[in-house]
Amino acid sequence: MAKSVKDAFELKVITVPIAGIVPQRELSPAIRASLTYKQITASVKEVGLIQALIVFPKGVDQYLLLDGHLRLDVILHLGWTEVDCIVATD
Repeated sequence: MAKSVKDAFELKVITVPIAGIVPQRELSPAIRASLTYKQITASVKEVGLIQALIVFPKGVDQYLLLDGHLRLDVILHLGWTEVDCIVATD
């Protein structure tokens, strides 16, 4: 008998207000000064967000950020108010 495997993510990307995303950590000034951070900033300015953030529902209109802390910080500093996210189910 075959067992069913639950999807780890919802099948659609959703747009979430940034104010409803709760990061799990803060970024240090050293991270913001890093080459990686600067590359992400340049990429987002030039082509937009390539990879959606990964979030988990935390409550009504609240999401815990699982992946994408640097991307979230960059778009916050660029003045975005919402972002595409993939919702984890587990």
